[in-house]
Amino acid sequence: RLQARGWPLRPMDAIVDWLAGQPRTWVVADIGCGDAELSERVSQRVLCFDLVAGKPQVTACDAAALPLADGVLDAAIFCLALMGSNYVQFLTEAHRALKPRGMLKIAEVRSRFESVDAWLGMMTASLGFELVARDESNTHF
Repeated sequence: RLQARGWPLRPMDAIVDWLAGQPRTWVVADIGCGDAELSERVSQRVLCFDLVAGKPQVTACDAAALPLADGVLDAAIFCLALMGSNYVQFLTEAHRALKPRGMLKIAEVRSRFESVDAWLGMMTASLGFELVARDESNTHF
């Protein structure tokens, strides 16, 4: 939260707005959830995962090994959470847990990637995701 405090739009706010337009029946994973803010702001069921469980609703785990069955998520969210050097494993794990046609939503600092286009190419070619929408309207993420 601290990093995004002075930004014109906080990534979490954009994700909350997006989820407001999605079915309330969805099951959503907030991977790298930090203080579990998303679970407190949306009507969907949010499963919160982070390395450290700072709140009771957070499950402590490695994002590369989520304690979920295959194909149970309608959406997986990474909000400023692709910090590990093994983040490709995090994304592979999210893909495994998503239902067919499930949605992956990522808000990440642009400077995290040398080339956003190359990174998106890896996501589609190597990891099996399909790019449905890309929003670069924010100058920070």
